[in-house]
Formats: sequence, structure tokens, C-alpha cells
Amino acid sequence: MRSIAEVRSYPGPLIGFSEATRELNYSLKTFLREHVYKHYKVRRMTAKARRVVRELFDAFFNDAAFDAGRARSGGFAAGIGAGPGGTRARGGGLHCGMTDRYAILEHRRLFDPGERT
Repeated sequence: MRSIAEVRSYPGPLIGFSEATRELNYSLKTFLREHVYKHYKVRRMTAKARRVVRELFDAFFNDAAFDAGRARSGGFAAGIGAGPGGTRARGGGLHCGMTDRYAILEHRRLFDPGERT
């Protein structure tokens, strides 16, 4: 390449893996997909995380008490207005900043009978 115009007009990638490295990269991705990402423990934790986030969102969105409490304390809900069709998007901002640990603790507090205080 002799100019920026040549770089910009080049039809393919200018850099990339060698054939050997491309094959190793493919092998690594295949291994990770089969032995890590699809591992039963990872899939089980992913399903649990989805359930926790869904249940927290539903609780925050459907229960005005969450909204009122957070609005008084200056939480996310104070600044969230009406969404499409006039529906207030209460739950949208309440859990987006939670860490994994905080979300799990909040879920336990809300949904586990022995944890309510």
C-alpha cells in the first residue's frame, strides 16, 4: 500500500491470521463451545441468571411500591417517564446497575420466604 486511498479501496482484509493460526483459533473456539459454553453447569447458571433478572424486572415493573420508594430516595425510577402508550417504564432502570451479587441478594430478599426482612 502506498497511500491511504489504496488502503480504503482495498477489497479485502489487510491483515489476518496465518493459515496455521486460523486453524488453531478455530480449534480453540470449537473446544470452548463444546466444553465450556455448553457445559451443563454453565447452562444451568445461565438459566438461573435469566430467571433472576426476569423476576426482578417483573417485580420492579409491576409493583408501584418499588417505584415510589426508589423515586423518594432518588433512585433510577425518579427520572423515568412514560413510555409508548403512556406506560411508565418503572422497572427498566432499577436493575440495570445491579451487580450479579446484589441482584441475587435482592432476589432472595424478595422471593425466598426465609430471607424477607
